[in-house]
Amino acid sequence: GQYIVVTGKPSSGKSDFVDMMCLGYMQKYGWSVAYASPENKPNKIHAGKLISKICGQWINSVSQLNTDWYKKAVSYMNDKIKYIDLKESYDLELVLEKTQQLIFKHGIKVLVLDPYNKVRLKGSLNKGINEYTNDYLLIFDTFCRKNDILGILVMHPKKLDKQTEFDFYDIK
Repeated sequence: GQYIVVTGKPSSGKSDFVDMMCLGYMQKYGWSVAYASPENKPNKIHAGKLISKICGQWINSVSQLNTDWYKKAVSYMNDKIKYIDLKESYDLELVLEKTQQLIFKHGIKVLVLDPYNKVRLKGSLNKGINEYTNDYLLIFDTFCRKNDILGILVMHPKKLDKQTEFDFYDIK
């Protein structure tokens, strides 16, 4: 019933870190995860990365596709990981609606939005950045609490010029 924010410098491995967190939740608690991830398109490539993390090695030959360990990893992933794939642009309210369906159908316990800035709250786009962010976080927090799930927002900072440090004000 809460959400967390994951951020870091560009290309610092935020998405990989979140993937490893989710795999840990799946293994330790048996949780299922939903990804709304315009960052990791197409889903096949992201699924391949997850399967490699589950197996502990990259799948780099066709012969590996017939191994028991690969088939078990795919079965495990199909059972525990669901993708929210919208044809149109990603709208927070549509993503939450799809997540609600996945909660009822598959028992989803984790929702990952990666990146946060590509899953828009269309009803608040005409507002200032502070009001927009407050609306977004309030809706997301309320959804997570109401459905007793963990929400993970992956927030990417704006491009860093020559500065080496950033803070939350640098997040898009």
